[in-house]
Amino acid sequence: MISSVTSLTDDLKLKIFDLWNSNYPIDIALKTEEDFSLYLAGLDNKTHFMIINSHDMLEAWMMTFSRDNKTQLAMIVDFNAQNKGLGSMLLEKAKELNTSLYGWIVQSNEYKLVNGKSYKSPAAFYIKNGFEIQNDISLENAPIKAERIYWGNK
Repeated sequence: MISSVTSLTDDLKLKIFDLWNSNYPIDIALKTEEDFSLYLAGLDNKTHFMIINSHDMLEAWMMTFSRDNKTQLAMIVDFNAQNKGLGSMLLEKAKELNTSLYGWIVQSNEYKLVNGKSYKSPAAFYIKNGFEIQNDISLENAPIKAERIYWGNK
């Protein structure tokens, strides 16, 4: 059910771009596909994990990558596919392949999606999956307030 690749086809890149913009806060929406390509180009050791349904719709995407000598992750589960265990499946796969994982989450529900609905913080989801929120480590100079999350051996 989970497929993985180290480089993306144009079709997959477009699907992830669309998933990003419809499920992340509008404050971090990507304006163009080129913006997404530039974001990806700045990351090392990328592996993309995807769950695509029988209708060829991308329901969930996770990427692990290296930054600052740490394995980082980014993950999006489509709003319509949440609460089905897909995100937990992706995290379990990442945990099998890594001894520690870092990422960033928004804890506030004050941000809006492109469709005008409120963004729901994934904090409870990550805690349920064994991650620790490092409230003392926040993104600086970012369009949104986010805290670092961590799982594994420090």
